[in-house]
Amino acid sequence: MNTKEDIVNDGFGYIARPMDQLYNISIFFQDFVPRFPQYRVHLLFNWSQGFPLNSARGQRFFSKARMPDYRRVDIGASRIFDKKEDAWMIKGVFKSIERMQIAVEVLNLFGFYNVNSYYWVSDVFNQQHAVPNYLTGTQLNIKLQIDF
Repeated sequence: MNTKEDIVNDGFGYIARPMDQLYNISIFFQDFVPRFPQYRVHLLFNWSQGFPLNSARGQRFFSKARMPDYRRVDIGASRIFDKKEDAWMIKGVFKSIERMQIAVEVLNLFGFYNVNSYYWVSDVFNQQHAVPNYLTGTQLNIKLQIDF
């Protein structure tokens, strides 16, 4: 969505709003292993345009800069245990559990350095410089989901 505004008679024309993003693409693909539907794999792709950028003390109509695009790819695999199909779940500690899923994911598979925000530093001449705050790189995630 392209969001911009033009304040009448200010002389600056159209300027981008703080949350202006032309594109935001997310694709989630999930499939199961044939003959073993309890095993699943998934892929998640995210790509979105960076937000408009301006210094903390600056006038926003002077800057046309943008943060870098946000890009991320996640991949994961999971196993679903169901009381109706896994006989061991009707015994002991597991008898109150209807369904259980264990997943292993690799987050930010390609290790993109996505910028979350900027820390603004002033020098001796009172000029501001942007120092990026990066989000985490590649991480391993293990997830357990239990339905009672």
